[in-house]
Amino acid sequence: MGGGTGFAYHGILPGATGGSQAICPHSSEMTTVRLNATAWAQPASQNASRLAGLLIHEYAHNAEARVHLRAGRPSTSAWFLSEAWATLAEETAARLASGQAEGAVQSKVTAQMPNPGSVFLGLWGKQEAAGPWQVAGRYTVSAQMLMFLRELKGEVSAAPRTQTTFHQQIYAEPRDWTDHKSAVPALAASVGLTHAELVDRHALAAVTAGLLPENVIRERNLPSFRSWNPRELAVSDGPLNPSFNGRLSRTRNEFVDQWVPDGGYAAIYMMADANRGISLASIQPPDPSGIVRLTRLR
Repeated sequence: MGGGTGFAYHGILPGATGGSQAICPHSSEMTTVRLNATAWAQPASQNASRLAGLLIHEYAHNAEARVHLRAGRPSTSAWFLSEAWATLAEETAARLASGQAEGAVQSKVTAQMPNPGSVFLGLWGKQEAAGPWQVAGRYTVSAQMLMFLRELKGEVSAAPRTQTTFHQQIYAEPRDWTDHKSAVPALAASVGLTHAELVDRHALAAVTAGLLPENVIRERNLPSFRSWNPRELAVSDGPLNPSFNGRLSRTRNEFVDQWVPDGGYAAIYMMADANRGISLASIQPPDPSGIVRLTRLR
């Protein structure tokens, strides 16, 4: 299986399908998840929470394949969308299992519940090479972007609902979702934004995640994540942790080389230190197609 941990399919490989017998007469209609024995033999994988998350992730792929096949289009969407949707299935299942429909915190997701997946691994610029439209970001920043889009459409709570979901709304469009160049603008347009506006708002939400009081976010109408509350994550793994590698010192000179992928962002943090000031200099002019923002949080 190479480096993967598992995948879902119908039938006997290599002639597997993702459709029902109504679409493909030779379909077994038996969804199978194949696991990578080498990966799952590792000590870190010996827990029910991770296995539950993986099974949910892979079955989500299979469910998406059926949506596309019934619409008469290829059985998957663009690679960044396919993995991002499956990752969102993991985080939604974790919220449901822990009784946290919205504003969830990870500490309440126990080892007996599905793992919420990797949706927050790229926050605060921790994976600067992982843009939402990049292969490297498909399980992290792509999933963040989709969750952000879903929230912009008003779909924050994981509680069961009768209204059409964001997933159903976008896939109702007669579009080839494997086409990366048309998929990205279509996603932004679904919430009334341009591609550049979506990227900018998502970046601001991601770099300030867990760092601002709720009243400040509301008063200033700042973009933020609402499905989860990342405050405790910002303390344990983010900029509020003194060992966070994205923090710079105010007492010595430092040089930082930032590389930002298409649709992505990078960030550095300088924490308050009594009355010490800072002096910034750009050694090389930034790419004019990008945005450089200095944000003071207090």
